Amino acid sequence: MSALHRVQNFPCTHHFSLHKILNIFMSFKNTTRCGKYLLSLMLVASVSASAQPVTPPAPPVSATLQATPIDAKRWTTARAWQWYQGQPWPCGFNYIPSHSISYTEMFMPYNFDAKKIDSELAMAQADGFNCARVVLPFVVWEHDPAAFKGRFSEFLAVASKRGIKLMPALFDDCVFGHTADPSYGRQPVVVPGWYANGWTPSPGHAIVRDKTQWPRLEKYVKDMISTYKTDKRVWLWDLYNEPTNGGIGEVTVPLVNKVFDWAREVDPIQPLTSDVFGSIAMQRLALDRSDIITFHNYDPPESLQANINQLKLTGRPIICSEWLNRARQSTPSGALPIFTRENVGAIHWGYINGRTQTNFPWGSKAGMPSPKIWQHDLYRSEYTVESIPTGGYGFGIDYSPNAAQRTPYDPAEIALFKTNIANMARAPRPSGPSEQWLLPTALTHEANNLWRYTTTEPNGNWTSESFDDTAWKTGAGGFGTDAPNSWPRTDWNTNDIWLRRVVTLQKVPTQATLYLHYDEDPQVYINGQQVFATKGYTDNYKAIPLSATTLATLKPGKNIIAVRCRQTTGGQYIDVGLSAPRTP
Repeated sequence: MSALHRVQNFPCTHHFSLHKILNIFMSFKNTTRCGKYLLSLMLVASVSASAQPVTPPAPPVSATLQATPIDAKRWTTARAWQWYQGQPWPCGFNYIPSHSISYTEMFMPYNFDAKKIDSELAMAQADGFNCARVVLPFVVWEHDPAAFKGRFSEFLAVASKRGIKLMPALFDDCVFGHTADPSYGRQPVVVPGWYANGWTPSPGHAIVRDKTQWPRLEKYVKDMISTYKTDKRVWLWDLYNEPTNGGIGEVTVPLVNKVFDWAREVDPIQPLTSDVFGSIAMQRLALDRSDIITFHNYDPPESLQANINQLKLTGRPIICSEWLNRARQSTPSGALPIFTRENVGAIHWGYINGRTQTNFPWGSKAGMPSPKIWQHDLYRSEYTVESIPTGGYGFGIDYSPNAAQRTPYDPAEIALFKTNIANMARAPRPSGPSEQWLLPTALTHEANNLWRYTTTEPNGNWTSESFDDTAWKTGAGGFGTDAPNSWPRTDWNTNDIWLRRVVTLQKVPTQATLYLHYDEDPQVYINGQQVFATKGYTDNYKAIPLSATTLATLKPGKNIIAVRCRQTTGGQYIDVGLSAPRTP
């Protein structure tokens, strides 16, 4: 994966997080201090003046302080795979009706229209789609919970009739217009050319920043999940869309942790997730607490594949809950072969174009001409900008166009979706991950994933089986501060570190893969024999198939994995995993 992984996923609800980009550039090994300064100036100058303001970066927080407690109610990996394989391959879309400028407006009494929704979902049913994701507006629920749930239940009934299961997202931090705090009532009018100018986050940034208001959010979470906790029309609870986005920053991280706590108290039959997004702390929280791993990727196929390769190290089912940005080469022809080959669920943005104007690129403003290449969406509608009659018909009022224009943006894309969905329905899907962990990486949050470690050079043969490491410290892998795509769980900020770990095997596998993420110059030993050493660093996990000679260093029973890593400049990190092919 690219070293820009921290900022590479720009969902349809994204603006650049500048300080994250700068942090990544600052960690590059081959960048001088002067060069880093120049890169910073160039990067600042390149950011569009229309970009949303971002929260200044908070001081670095240690890995220890960011540690995620073990979630006792989190689904086991086996339960997660049983759920995932007990249904068709998930292929769907992020849905907002074409006549709604935001999810808040979608559920407002003046705008909610089950008949219009049904007519659009009937199209999706004909295309073969089986699931949809939708953000729920806290502000509408709080105004009248019973009335809101009545509309949501009606929406569930319409979707179920069309064979589409729903993935509700309870919260969302994203902002595209001027509204960081939604209000109940009539929503803004459409400004032609402005991407999602009326978008509203949920619950709103002011409430997120004010912890004294969080009891209001707890009531909402528990009420919604309790009401539908056994409703099979609700497919998966997405607790928070892109937390920390919209310039709100790290203040969302503790709230997401609370939302998981509240949802676990209700204990629904559906799995819980939050997309792997944002800062290291936020991404790690999502990975550690989600039953099903979800992520967003709007990049070319090679980046998508690398993203999936990393997330597969969790051993859990994976769903990409946002993708499709044609200008960035995130396309059906490029992405669908990867999703199907990897058995990863695919939920693109979005289905039918309309008042959100998400065919325009992120950052577009008033008066921008219609793009030749659409960013998102599969269909035109009577509310698509291109469909406005000469002179217009007044965005923000009731529409009465002469005829609906529901035509596909590209018929070949629709045909490709249909073909892939049909092929996946016929082909057998694997019953679980392709690998089993002999030694899990830091992406797998387990209480027993502990190493012995020291930052003082040890005396004696520290790689041998007989070496006494009881005086060393104990910490969870991985070790470090920060590096691209790293997951530090134990602080390491000295020049050198030495690690030891016992791996117990029932039998020696005939094949095995060593996974390493290092920064820098690692040495790896198995039972006292060096099996890998190199210079330099990586910006992601590296898969190293073990040779027959290396496999011969393993034995049934206890094995000692010993590792040394050093640090000179920039980011630092070391994490090690060992896997074998999964047996049926």
